[in-house]
Amino acid sequence: MSMPKENFVTIREYYELREQSDVLLEYIDGVVCMSPSPSTIHQRISGRLHAQLFNLLEGKECEVFHAPFDIELKKEGVEGNKIVIPDLSVICDKSGLTQQKYIGVPAMIIEIISPSNQSHDLVTKLNIYMQYGVKEYWIVNP
Repeated sequence: MSMPKENFVTIREYYELREQSDVLLEYIDGVVCMSPSPSTIHQRISGRLHAQLFNLLEGKECEVFHAPFDIELKKEGVEGNKIVIPDLSVICDKSGLTQQKYIGVPAMIIEIISPSNQSHDLVTKLNIYMQYGVKEYWIVNP
């Protein structure tokens, strides 16, 4: 589905929106997407997966990050601006880590779907992550 050009925002406008809001906002090629507040079951699953991955990766090259943590997807040959906030990200190439976000492509991304945004995770993000070459994408359906 295409949207009228007047609904698109610049990356600068997106960052201004982020400064004025406590809501989790993602940015996909000019479109701002709002993430719903996580449910209790979502938080339990996220916490347990984070703990397991943290223990598994301790002392290894890779590191797990949990939401909210911005991932600015960047890969040579792929155009557009995409800033996503996955539930969990495993990052092995730490050269893209900054104080506020990660710029690059995580090795693994985990999304815990909620009824209100299933298509965003199952279609939109899946296609984006494939385009950028995310090696592993887990979708957890509570």
